[in-house]
Amino acid sequence: MTTLADLQRQFQDHLTLGSQTVLPAIQTQGELAPADRLGIYRYAYRQRLTEALANDFPGLAALLGATAFADLARRYVAAHPSRNPSLRWFGAQLPAFAAADPLVTPVATGMARFDWAVAMAFDAPDEAAIGLADLAGMPPESAAGLRFTFVASLAVVAGDAGLGELRRGLLRGEGSETAALGDESAWLVWRQGDSVQYRSLPAAERVALEVMQGGGSLGEMCLALAAGPHEAAPAQHSAAQFINDWLTQGLVAAFAGDAAPSTQAG
Repeated sequence: MTTLADLQRQFQDHLTLGSQTVLPAIQTQGELAPADRLGIYRYAYRQRLTEALANDFPGLAALLGATAFADLARRYVAAHPSRNPSLRWFGAQLPAFAAADPLVTPVATGMARFDWAVAMAFDAPDEAAIGLADLAGMPPESAAGLRFTFVASLAVVAGDAGLGELRRGLLRGEGSETAALGDESAWLVWRQGDSVQYRSLPAAERVALEVMQGGGSLGEMCLALAAGPHEAAPAQHSAAQFINDWLTQGLVAAFAGDAAPSTQAG
């Protein structure tokens, strides 16, 4: 005997996997055969998933155009059926899927990563960031041991040097010719208050950020900068500028020093 739970599972398998096991349980209605009736639901299901992807990847949808984006969404839905009750996480694998898809350009792949980082930053937990004033009481001799904990919304996105400007232009409806694309670069994405921010990430700052995100100290960050294409003095100057930027832009959630206890805002 087929139970209601069995029918629901078979219907779900039809929507997500194309299984036909539920077909004998569907009756003809008017001129609609069972397969036609199921097709209506399956089409609506795919359309809803495509709409969800377009909402989470607005830059990619604008870059590709409606037809190409729908084709990409169709391939993605077939390869990655929805498994989570929330549509919020359905697009998590799309950047990697796009990177492996020969029909998707590197710029479009970078846009997919960028869109997802923006979406994740928007949904990241609320955190109180610290500022320059919070470091005022740290003894100068402890500066080399300074370590940061960054806000959860922070992400580094690899992509074309013109990707941010391209995305801004596309979302304003200005087309894909509004930004000059360049070499492979990186972008910093984070949320400040209720607004998601992003900016280009210079190579030296990326090195500095990687050291600090990995639990390194300010002293280790300066050594890493000095080991690159920088003189020692410019490296120290860059380190100070980076820290100033991170603190003023709300990227740091907490700090600690080798000789000082962990300190957090609030």
